[in-house]
Amino acid sequence: MSSKKPNASESLVRAFQSALSKSGILKNPKVVKEMKKAKKRLERSPSTSPYVTIAEQFATHLMKGNFKAAHKMLSAKLRRECPAGDLKKRVASMIKYAKAPITNVQVVNTSEDLPNSEPNDVGWAYVSMDGDGFCEAVSVTVTKENDELFIRTVDFGRP
Repeated sequence: MSSKKPNASESLVRAFQSALSKSGILKNPKVVKEMKKAKKRLERSPSTSPYVTIAEQFATHLMKGNFKAAHKMLSAKLRRECPAGDLKKRVASMIKYAKAPITNVQVVNTSEDLPNSEPNDVGWAYVSMDGDGFCEAVSVTVTKENDELFIRTVDFGRP
């Protein structure tokens, strides 16, 4: 028998179910139906794995114009191929039509099942980057180098 520790979403759902059960409200079929829907939405939300945090931090650095910090997050190979100034140009090109700066980043999709992965890849994340009147994104593949996580690939813009 597995003793898997529940994630934050599962713990939250259990806490709500316990509180609602004690109140007797779970006898209402409509409430039960809404609870099941909420649980499914939580299960589909992006994970909080370390690679997801790396992806979000990278996009946040890009949003804030901290291209040197974003550059340090790239794998050794990608750092050689893509200087920090290139990151600035890629972001500027991605949002050249926008009338306002990027004001928000949010991880909207993740995967650990990568079809074109390399042996040390740990995950992929799609991070929305939006501002007033526009929405763009970066997608990154995160890999492990010397026991640290770095970004091996980055694609700018929506697919």
